[in-house]
Amino acid sequence: VAVMDHGSQHGTFVNHRRIDPWQPELLQKGGSVRFGGAGAPVYRLGCVSSYQVSKRIEEQTKKLDAQERRRDREREVEEGLEEASQAQIAVKAARREEKRSRRARERE
Repeated sequence: VAVMDHGSQHGTFVNHRRIDPWQPELLQKGGSVRFGGAGAPVYRLGCVSSYQVSKRIEEQTKKLDAQERRRDREREVEEGLEEASQAQIAVKAARREEKRSRRARERE
């Protein structure tokens, strides 16, 4: 990544050194850039603030929690369907047994 000052009044600073206007200056990872005078914010290439890290962790945690809740709901639905299927099988078996019993009584 390179930065170039376009003849600004207050200058551009790389690693606390004012760079020459119209000359590209390469930035290294961890290097600092400031656009303007002493009160201007300083930016660091390749570095993130602890706030950014905390927000990213919070976002990822929320996503993982949502995925886990979704998987839990899917499991509950699958278990419910399995139980319903087993109940249907039991009802069908009971009806068959009832028919057999009725036929047996009718034969008597």
